[in-house]
Amino acid sequence: MSFAICSRNCQIRLLTGALPGDEFMALQQGMMLQIRERSAGKFVNVRVYDFFARDLVWENNLFSCPLTNLHEIPSDIWLFLAAIVDPVERLAVAQSDVRVKYILELKESDIVVASGAAFRLDVSFDAIVRYIGLVPEIGPGYYVGLEILNFKAGSSPQANELQYLGKYMSCDPSLALVIPANFIECPHGNNSENKSFKRSTKGILNGILCLTVDRVQDVKERYGSLGTRNSRRSVDKSDALKRLSLNADIEAHKARAPSPVASDSSMDLGSRKPQSISSSYSNPNLRRDDEAERAKATQVNGTKTLANSEEYVKYVENYERNLEKQKDVDRAVKMKKKPLPALPVVKPNTFLSLKDRDIVVIDKADIKESVKNESEVIVLDHVKRPSSGEVDLVDILGVNWPAAAGDVAPVLNSEKRNAPLAKNERNRSGNPISHLISTKSAERRQKDNMIRFSEESASSSFDSSTSSTNRKKPAEPHYDNVLAVVQKDDDVVAPSPMTEVPDANLGLGSVVEVSTDVSEDLYGVIRWIGYTPGNPTKTLLVGVELEEDQPERSLTLTDGSYNGVRLFKCPPGRALFIPPTQCSKDRRFQDIDRPTTSTAPDNYKLFGHMDCPSVPGSVAPLKVAKPDDLENMCGKFKGIQGHHNSCYLDATLFAMFTFTSVFDSLLFRPPESADIPHYDEVQKVLREEIVNPLRKNLFVRADRVMKLRQLLDKLSSVTGLMSEEKDPEEFLNSLLAQILRAEPFLKLSSGQDAFYYQLFVEKDERLSFPSVQQLFEQSFLASDIKLKEVPSCLIIQMPRFGKNFKMYPRILPSQVLDVTDIIEDSPRQCTVCGKLAEFECRECFGTLQCGVGLESTAFCRKCLETAHSHTKRLNHVPKEISVPHDFKIMAEHCPVPRLFMELFAVVCIETSHYVAFVKAGSGQDAPWCFFDSMADRKGELNGYNIPEMVSVTDLPQWLSEDTARTLHEAASNDKMLPDHAKRLLCDAYMCMYQSTDVMMYR
Repeated sequence: MSFAICSRNCQIRLLTGALPGDEFMALQQGMMLQIRERSAGKFVNVRVYDFFARDLVWENNLFSCPLTNLHEIPSDIWLFLAAIVDPVERLAVAQSDVRVKYILELKESDIVVASGAAFRLDVSFDAIVRYIGLVPEIGPGYYVGLEILNFKAGSSPQANELQYLGKYMSCDPSLALVIPANFIECPHGNNSENKSFKRSTKGILNGILCLTVDRVQDVKERYGSLGTRNSRRSVDKSDALKRLSLNADIEAHKARAPSPVASDSSMDLGSRKPQSISSSYSNPNLRRDDEAERAKATQVNGTKTLANSEEYVKYVENYERNLEKQKDVDRAVKMKKKPLPALPVVKPNTFLSLKDRDIVVIDKADIKESVKNESEVIVLDHVKRPSSGEVDLVDILGVNWPAAAGDVAPVLNSEKRNAPLAKNERNRSGNPISHLISTKSAERRQKDNMIRFSEESASSSFDSSTSSTNRKKPAEPHYDNVLAVVQKDDDVVAPSPMTEVPDANLGLGSVVEVSTDVSEDLYGVIRWIGYTPGNPTKTLLVGVELEEDQPERSLTLTDGSYNGVRLFKCPPGRALFIPPTQCSKDRRFQDIDRPTTSTAPDNYKLFGHMDCPSVPGSVAPLKVAKPDDLENMCGKFKGIQGHHNSCYLDATLFAMFTFTSVFDSLLFRPPESADIPHYDEVQKVLREEIVNPLRKNLFVRADRVMKLRQLLDKLSSVTGLMSEEKDPEEFLNSLLAQILRAEPFLKLSSGQDAFYYQLFVEKDERLSFPSVQQLFEQSFLASDIKLKEVPSCLIIQMPRFGKNFKMYPRILPSQVLDVTDIIEDSPRQCTVCGKLAEFECRECFGTLQCGVGLESTAFCRKCLETAHSHTKRLNHVPKEISVPHDFKIMAEHCPVPRLFMELFAVVCIETSHYVAFVKAGSGQDAPWCFFDSMADRKGELNGYNIPEMVSVTDLPQWLSEDTARTLHEAASNDKMLPDHAKRLLCDAYMCMYQSTDVMMYR
């Protein structure tokens, strides 16, 4: 299956489905298609997707399209293109290999330039990628979430329209952009140019700092809170202006970036529905209108400078004066902490508001007052004066830029990460793993040029406050400016409601290993345990702070918030909320506490982190009434864990015992004199180590099943049960017939007994999609046998030979099996008049119009004579039906009953691997689940399998006669079927039926 986009307007022809008019439809340039099948000629069978008009005429039909009118695209770019509204622009992106490659290489923490054309703005935004993925509130497809790095182009035009922003990224709405990938400007040219742009983060950050300086001057002019300068020195203005040249990387990138292909009108997203990307305009936050009045922009060597910025020159002079005074002072972050006053804090000089604090500019005269009023003040000492005349704010700040000041801090600090740290500057962390693991991961992140926001810098800033009181207070330096960081009231987080995970040796602070669907090697520390707000299922969750960022993995990571509520604090992108079953003790540190004298095999380690205690007594099977309840049960490490070709046994046991009690007599029959000596042992292992844990905890570890396999291999005549590939019928014969000596489920009129029934039929070429009901009746008719009684359980094996040959490519498992006409001495209905039948004519099977299947072979005396008066049926030899005498008396007063059995499980096989579909309740509308004992694997040679249960909400519809026929006719190729539908209809091996009436007495 591949994907394409229409490269020119053309006509396509309908293959399957229905159209209101002609069989031909016009396909517009830029529309997206899925190639379902390639014909022998120059045509392909496609399904057209119209994501914005939502015209179901396209998606519900299959069309034939000339291949020359299509441009095939990689599957990875499909969802990015789906988010582009304008079809012309969508085609232009798809046809540009450079833009496709650039979009696919985008990842979180990349620094990019975003076009303002999405909002009808002739500007560009310098931004950092914070999120790539689905945003259904805007529309279909993948969107790129950006955080604006500076205010040169103003604040976000979407600031008032991203109420859902917290679901995808942690960012101030005024700095957030969520746009399709086509609005990310792509630098063209050779690869070296592109790479150099990605690495030039220092230039971008210096530009940001320059803009911050300008903002400081605006604050000074408006509020006059900075006072006057003590003295002024003359300085060469040209040296001061060199400071602004660090924006050259951004400007050079913009010169290389091509303009969007489509016009503003065609690319405007303001008209998109549902909720649109805003097309509103926003004034820049940096008050460029004021700035223009006091400084004229000129062009010097291709770089914009402020030729007459007197205020900026004064600022540089002030810094140089302070550098000379403080040249011998060590660089450090000094934190002074005082109780928060009862009166509200007035912060007139705020020039940057962060998520949980504000940055305030104050004068030296206000330092003392600030320390009294603010909860935390960070004082920036000065470094030695550079040898050159250029003053660089990056050098001034060094590696001590506080993490509280924003996302630029870790980038600046990372550039000197390898420098040796003083004792008091050691990186600290609330996560103890950070001090135990090696530095390989940090080196790898630095090599990949990824901008990571480390928790260590944030923790260091706040941890130092506790130790600063024990150190001698240094002499107070002279400052004209300091940065005051004011902690807000909402920084307080309530403690975890629970300190330990019930029934598990885990608690707050435990070092754990996390298992997810998308990753195998996640490690972290438990920071929160409890029932989360807004969780109607009352499912216990564990909040884990991961030891590393995971930008490449599709995980829902936060800063400690869940559903908008802050539960604990950690760096952004480190908090993961999961069920306790996905946590286990970190295996890297388990050997420290484990006694070295133990030689017993550690099954807990060999088969994963899930415990599986024995459960004595009797546990009822699971019953699920609603699909939502089943959905909550399902997931990884659910069901029976597979090991060494055990799938035949895992799937069969799961089908037999999880949701039904029809086989429970096997678990509780007392031993008899004829039973083998190990009867009690086998029954106890089956009941207390497999069935009861499965029903109580919904998990059985592989070593528990291995005990049963060892006993079966030792006690039965079937060899190779420990490691070889086997079939379910071999397991049933070994367990039921030879070891447990169970009573056979089927009693045949021939005098034989059986535990399951193999369908033997001759292939009917007229049947392309037979049902189990049809094959079941044909098989009993061909063998001329009947069942003596209605069984409590009926296991039917499909007509296939070996693992490869199938008599019919698809078989529909009948939801309800009518067994009325195959039960010996059971009252039957006359196929003509509906009265009590007295005769059966096997030769009339399928020849009359008034009956279907075996039902057409039963007649009353009068209808038998009428039907066989025809010349074609004169030679038929009917047989008399034995009817109970009591029912003959009541026949005139009550209708003839029909006997039905209910489908409750289907065991399937594909490429020698068995799985199962199992019904989780009773009735035709009961939900179904899919079970695979080896759905995933962790590790290679010494790893283990991960079982999984998946809720299949569509399965009841697939089993209905009408929907199944429609699905069969629409999908001529098996690959066109949904994955679970394909396994159900194409790979069925055994169908299990039960009689809810009979099983109550067995």
